[in-house]
Amino acid sequence: MNDNLIPWFVKEEFPEQIYTTKDYLVLDFETDNLDFGSALNPDNDLFCACWLIVRGGVVVEKKQIIGGIYDYSELLEDIASVDFIVAQNLKFELQWLKRCGLELRDVLGYDTMLAAWVIDGNRKRARDLNSLAKRYKIKGKLDIVSVLIKLGVNVRDINPDWVLEYCHQDVATTLGVFLGQQAELTVRKQWHLAHVRNLTCSVLADIEFEGLTLDKDRVLEEYNKAVEVVERLGAELAVVTGGINLGSPKQVAVFLYETLRFDEVVDHRGKPVRTGKDAKATAAPVLMKLKATTEQQREFLRVYKEYNKQASLLEKNLQYFQLTCEQRDCTFYGNIKQGVVQTGRLASSGIAILFKGLKKAKSVQLQNIPRQFKRLFWSGFEDWDIGEYDSAQLEFRVAVDMAKDKVGTEEIVSGVDVHTFTAQVLDANRDPEISSLPTAKAKRQESKKHTFKPLYGGGSGSDAVVAYCNYFKDKYKDISEMQRTWALKCVDKQQFTTPYGMRFYFPGTKMQARGYIKNTTSIYNFPVQGFATGEIIPIALVYFWHRLRNTQARIFGTIHDSIVVRQHKDAKEEVAAIAQQALTLDVYEFLSRVYKYEFSLPLGLGAKVSKYWSDTDEEIKMDVFPDGRVEDRT
Repeated sequence: MNDNLIPWFVKEEFPEQIYTTKDYLVLDFETDNLDFGSALNPDNDLFCACWLIVRGGVVVEKKQIIGGIYDYSELLEDIASVDFIVAQNLKFELQWLKRCGLELRDVLGYDTMLAAWVIDGNRKRARDLNSLAKRYKIKGKLDIVSVLIKLGVNVRDINPDWVLEYCHQDVATTLGVFLGQQAELTVRKQWHLAHVRNLTCSVLADIEFEGLTLDKDRVLEEYNKAVEVVERLGAELAVVTGGINLGSPKQVAVFLYETLRFDEVVDHRGKPVRTGKDAKATAAPVLMKLKATTEQQREFLRVYKEYNKQASLLEKNLQYFQLTCEQRDCTFYGNIKQGVVQTGRLASSGIAILFKGLKKAKSVQLQNIPRQFKRLFWSGFEDWDIGEYDSAQLEFRVAVDMAKDKVGTEEIVSGVDVHTFTAQVLDANRDPEISSLPTAKAKRQESKKHTFKPLYGGGSGSDAVVAYCNYFKDKYKDISEMQRTWALKCVDKQQFTTPYGMRFYFPGTKMQARGYIKNTTSIYNFPVQGFATGEIIPIALVYFWHRLRNTQARIFGTIHDSIVVRQHKDAKEEVAAIAQQALTLDVYEFLSRVYKYEFSLPLGLGAKVSKYWSDTDEEIKMDVFPDGRVEDRT
């Protein structure tokens, strides 16, 4: 594998040395304001840029340019003369630099917002520039330009001298925040975490330009079918309810609690879940928890739950897809977000679009696209396919590795499928959802939603699910002990630091009378999800992206533990080899070198390639061990 494609700043063992000793440039752009100034909107252009050049810790030049994307050769030359760029909300600046002609693989950035995300851990704190300025006791500036921009006024309609002054102030504030964060990240020993988020930011800035392409015929077929199903279920629901208005909480409450005589849903204290005005709850999430004891109640819940499910799929996914095909030439663009999720992983959605005929812009959630809808996407090119590469059972392996769990280690090394184990336990305990399914494959698929519930402190559900959760916790004793230790640390200190360096905060954590510790679910969940999809997957993504340089393949998305790629049919073997390297051996090496963490278990790789996204039953599965040994798990 060609390591010459990996730039120097990814190979650096001590990221702190880059950010605290090398030369850098602090940058801010002002732009047109369509879609909040996004570079992905071709109707937007740059208005101006302001920047400082810092060498040897001293500001040596202060510069500015007013002009469009073809007027920034001087800025690009200055960027080439320093080691990294500093910006607040770095992805915004990087995407404009890409439109100016900069190859993003050649540049390292530092994002003050992302560094604050690391420092904050799971604490919900404001990370806009003014808030960060207050945090580091830097004089911020809220002037007329800021007010006008927030009101939607285009910068081209504002006095250019005001705009330049405003832009320079943002640059100065960003520099002050960066210097404050330098000291804090050093004391906290968290430079490696900030570094990975900066490296990932460049990847996301690039791949968002790729967009997602739908197959119009498939979308319309699925959409029309869904409309028919929702109409049929709606008519059936009208019969069951006697035609009440489901949009009226008062009518629904009378029907549920007086006509059908449902018992109210209660909280963990045994008190009925009510609205703010102490009215009986009728919201969909509450209705989904109602317990049926009569045939009439069971019939209502059966029809209601199916109607609610199908209507949600139609409203949250298929309507967006259908309108995209009808009005946007079958292509839309994703917004892959950092700095949002408390565990440290990425989030994403389709960029909100105000479609013709709608009064409100509509978006779509990309992190949890229903499995059955992936087949609606294709590469957009006849000679290209879609490859999906994922890290198999990553969160379980992370938990086992951090705990050095003996049973889990033995099973992973020998290739035991934990989802099959889940299905077997649930089936043996006669879980109605599992035992009624006809095949072992179907049982395994349905059981996957329960597999890691106990890993995250879960233990409720049907009798069979409760039995499975208890069995899991007893079987993987070392994991249970590790997580219990985390919880006890939070009782004592209200926070704890993970084995990979992230610090999570849980104020108010205390042990209750029966030994239950408040915040247990989050305490158990955050370090596992954080290490797996907040650290390891971004590391793999960074290497994957760099290694794809000069190939006929382009990443266009990442979802949880997977990376999705457009690839030419002739590049199949090349991309598969890159995926194997990036998702396994590169991760081992980077964790050891930068995180000082020796991951000892094999990392899994799953690979699917087809014309349409995940539209195949053929999947290559393998485990790659730290020493490079490969075990076929297909």
